[in-house]
Amino acid sequence: MQKVKAVIFDFDGTMLDSERLNAIVFDKVMIELGYKIPDAYNWYFENAVGSRVDKIMLRMQEDFGIEPNPSFIELYRNYRTEFYKTNPPQAKKGLIELLDFIKSKNLKIAICSSSRLDQIKLKMEKAGVSLDYFDVIVDGTAVRESKPHPEPYQAACRILGVNPKNAIVLEDSSHGIISAHAAGIPVILVPDVKVDPKTQKLAWHTVESLDLVIPLLKNYFE
Repeated sequence: MQKVKAVIFDFDGTMLDSERLNAIVFDKVMIELGYKIPDAYNWYFENAVGSRVDKIMLRMQEDFGIEPNPSFIELYRNYRTEFYKTNPPQAKKGLIELLDFIKSKNLKIAICSSSRLDQIKLKMEKAGVSLDYFDVIVDGTAVRESKPHPEPYQAACRILGVNPKNAIVLEDSSHGIISAHAAGIPVILVPDVKVDPKTQKLAWHTVESLDLVIPLLKNYFE
C-alpha cells in the first residue's frame, strides 16, 4: 500500500452507534404508515444499512410491493430528527483517539455517508463529536449514485485532492465496503451490526474497534 494521505470515514455505525437507533425509527415509521413488513427492525439490518433513503424504498418495493411514497421519506426524516433529540447516539469506542491521531499526522479527514448533512450535524452534535476534525463531508445528496456504487468515495477523493490509492476508508457495512473497494480504496472494516462474509473478504483489514486502527496506520506515514 502507498503512503496514506487521507482517511475517509463512513458515518452511521462506523463513527457513531446509530444504526440500531435508525432501525427503531424505521420500524416505528412502518407501523405508523400501515406498511406490513415482517420484523421490520431486522429487515433494516439485512437490507438498509449503508443505503440512502430512496434506495431503501426501492428495496421495499422489490421485497413487499410497496410503491415509492414521498410521505415515507418525509415522515422518516422528521421522526428520526425528533428521535435523536431525546435518544442521542454515542461515539464508537476509540473514535476521538483515532481522530486526534490522524490530525497529529496532518492527514486529511473526510466523512462519506448516505445520510443527509443535517442528520450528520444533528447526530454528531448529540454525540459530542466536533465536525472541526473533518476537511470534507460528502453526504447522500452530494452524489447521484449512493453506496454500493463507487461514486461517493470517488467524489470524496476528488474533493480531498488525493489519489484513491493514498486514502483509507473505514466502514461497517457491506454496501460501504463494496463502494470503497470499487473506487480503488483500501478498506478497514470495523463491524457493527451485520456484514456479509463474502463482502468482508474485500476489506484490507478487520478490527474490533476504531482505536485498533491506529497501529495499522503507523507503518504508512513515511
